[in-house]
Amino acid sequence: MSALVAAGRPLPPQEVLVDELAALLTTLEEGDEERAQAAALTLGRMGEAALPLLRSLAASPRTDTRWWAARALAETRTPAAVPLLTRLSRDPDEDVRACAVLALGELRCPEAIEPLVTALQDSSGYVARLAGNALIHLGERAVPALIEVLEIGPPRARVNAARALAALEAREAIPALIRALEDPSALVVHYAEEALEKLGVGMIFFQP
Repeated sequence: MSALVAAGRPLPPQEVLVDELAALLTTLEEGDEERAQAAALTLGRMGEAALPLLRSLAASPRTDTRWWAARALAETRTPAAVPLLTRLSRDPDEDVRACAVLALGELRCPEAIEPLVTALQDSSGYVARLAGNALIHLGERAVPALIEVLEIGPPRARVNAARALAALEAREAIPALIRALEDPSALVVHYAEEALEKLGVGMIFFQP
């Protein structure tokens, strides 16, 4: 790991930074997982300065390189990483998509909501569930988008939206959750019931 970054000191001049990025790229491509993890963390902590290299890594034909790109982007903590992570969240490889979705959640920024909502309908149930978890971590900011998905989204997305709304206990979602009790999906109905119970209105609708 870069001593400069690890010590929290100012980044080096641009020409030195370019050399350091090149060295980190070599490390990522050598296949040593421990060193690659350290390199990814270092790249991420460089913030926006690392985005050009990470853009190149995200377009690599190598699956593991794209995965490490997503891992590094999670550490940048900048909304500027969202477009790259959005692309990676649509990667052909499930593990890359999962890593990108987790990274979008780590950014904790409003710009991450749209790609995470899209990921709620991922062909992989695992990735879709991770997207729901990430939206839960985003809190109230994600509620309007989750309500919209619950009302008009495809089946898998509706299930994950209902689950997220149950976890968030958002009162503004009550009308949509009541309508969701008529959803053809038993899972959507289950999570809608759970959410309404948590909000203290379930007893009104579920009396025997």
